[in-house]
Amino acid sequence: MIGTKLHILFLILIFIPFSAISQNQKEIDKFEKELITAKEDTNKVVLLNQLGFLYRMSDHQKAKHYLDLSITLSNKLNYKAGLCGAYNRYGILYKNEQKYNDAVMYYNKSLAIAKEIKDEGRTADVYNNLGNVYRNSGTPVKAVASFLQALKIREKINDTPGIAAAYSNMGFVYTDEKNYPKALENNEKAILYYAMAGDSFELARAYGNNGYIYYYQNIFDKALENDKKALQIFEELGDRAA
Repeated sequence: MIGTKLHILFLILIFIPFSAISQNQKEIDKFEKELITAKEDTNKVVLLNQLGFLYRMSDHQKAKHYLDLSITLSNKLNYKAGLCGAYNRYGILYKNEQKYNDAVMYYNKSLAIAKEIKDEGRTADVYNNLGNVYRNSGTPVKAVASFLQALKIREKINDTPGIAAAYSNMGFVYTDEKNYPKALENNEKAILYYAMAGDSFELARAYGNNGYIYYYQNIFDKALENDKKALQIFEELGDRAA
């Protein structure tokens, strides 16, 4: 059992650095090159917001530099969608720094604009991000409430991956609270919707999460069954990336 989990963790660790992180650097190089000749318009705001997001894990100072430029240009252009995106990404940065009050403040700024411009996709994204902050800061009731708000919108706009993410995130909260029946209920729904969306990586993670939930309850046969499903998918993804 432990060996299976370590194998899955190893696959995750080798798959993420050589795919997501290397891809991030390629995108950073591409966007910074485009930025040199970009005009002072909404397309430049999009570039700045993308760079702010891509630097979130590697260089917070650069991320904030680009987001500050985005906020200034968005205000100059009265481009509310760009401002909404910059505030949302600032919230992500502060969440990563564990400055949760600052993260909530920026998320709420982003949320207000998303509602004002009636952008349901952005509104759902911000509710999801608020849920993650509330979970990390130890306020599970607020976390679930935020994820439910995101779920409601994503069901309305038929966002299948978003629906899966909302259920998955609620599963994490209930796992934290050791409410394993509710955790499994939500995680099983996440598995269903990730499968419908064709998102193999997140599907494998969801099976792995199920494995942990069963493991915590000493239901080892079910834990192993889910771990094997996760392992099989990760191995297939590793073959594709090779």
